[in-house]
Amino acid sequence: MEQVVLVMARLNGKWRAYVRDFPDIQAEGTSASETYRRAVRAVRGEIHKRWAAGLPLPKFHTYAEIRIDEAWLRQCGIRWCSAIVRTVGLPPRLQALPHSDVRVQGASGKMPLPTAPAFCVHPNAKAS
Repeated sequence: MEQVVLVMARLNGKWRAYVRDFPDIQAEGTSASETYRRAVRAVRGEIHKRWAAGLPLPKFHTYAEIRIDEAWLRQCGIRWCSAIVRTVGLPPRLQALPHSDVRVQGASGKMPLPTAPAFCVHPNAKAS
């Protein structure tokens, strides 16, 4: 199953979700769970918007690719020792589509949204 990876970090007393594949998505909250819910809504909304407009989806980065992207991590201020990583699964209809080089066709403008997420938490992370 293809997934979008969310990395959540606590900065200046607030939780913030970072989505490598959708850099314009911004989700913040006072708790990790609130931030996650907001980030999932933002990811789903962006996928739906692109689907409806026939725009390409980005190439989705794996957790392993994100983990070693030092420049992005530094830019976001993410420290793995306190980060929480969660994922948003993509609907089956989107999993088979190539990304970035093919336009996504959404004839009716409707699509199933991603299903319930899988998640992993760094062993040293503290969720509030």
